[in-house]
Amino acid sequence: MENASKALLMAGSILIALLIIASAVYLIDKAKQPSDAYYKRISAQEVEKYNTEITKNFIIENGNTYITAQGIITLKNILNTETYKDFVTMKLEGVSTIDNEEFLKRYGTERDNNNKIKRYQVKAEYSDQGMINKITIDGL
Repeated sequence: MENASKALLMAGSILIALLIIASAVYLIDKAKQPSDAYYKRISAQEVEKYNTEITKNFIIENGNTYITAQGIITLKNILNTETYKDFVTMKLEGVSTIDNEEFLKRYGTERDNNNKIKRYQVKAEYSDQGMINKITIDGL
């Protein structure tokens, strides 16, 4: 009889230990959920900051996106920084490789029919994470 009571005490203590471990795992999981949401929000903010730096020279008009020749040079310089160099490609349709000064002389003074500085249409492609990874500029 004495062995049976000891066995019951051992079984009870094991059950209590399992309950404590299960409660600890549950509490750790619940405590981790807000931090996961926080990191996702930070990540979304970083993606927004990444994209905003690229698109700050874009002009949105009537649902289309445009950029000026000066904006193209600025964008080109931004994309040559360490942050963007290996992640974003820019393609200028109809333009061979020329330096910034020659590019501005050729395209920077062009005007449209309303005598405004000419704007060129921009198309941006996004990665699966929502970050811009390719920019195509038409109309040059």
